[in-house]
Amino acid sequence: MSRLLSNSVRPIAAFGPRRMSKLPDVATLEEQGFVDPIGRVAAWHGISGPAGLPDAIRDRLSALFVEGGRNEAVKRVLDNAGAEPAADWREMTRLIREEGPVIKAMVTELGVRLD
Repeated sequence: MSRLLSNSVRPIAAFGPRRMSKLPDVATLEEQGFVDPIGRVAAWHGISGPAGLPDAIRDRLSALFVEGGRNEAVKRVLDNAGAEPAADWREMTRLIREEGPVIKAMVTELGVRLD
């Protein structure tokens, strides 16, 4: 992100459904006419637990991560990377359900394999 903000490289598009808060003048791929679903997928990171994890534990862990995302030091790290914390486990679940199949199709089409 620092290179983008210092103008040592020129961004040509933002992945995802909306422009990046750190680069509001950089149009999304979709805004530039690239309408393939992969252009709407933004980079995301998350944690997961084992199947059958009790709801109370899931909810508590989610709340702690949301709280952690409000910490000033964490916010600075995320901001420097151009990232924004997800709202909670429901948001992460939505991202996986909506964007996971798009990513899987791209990986399959490209023939990407783990060796």
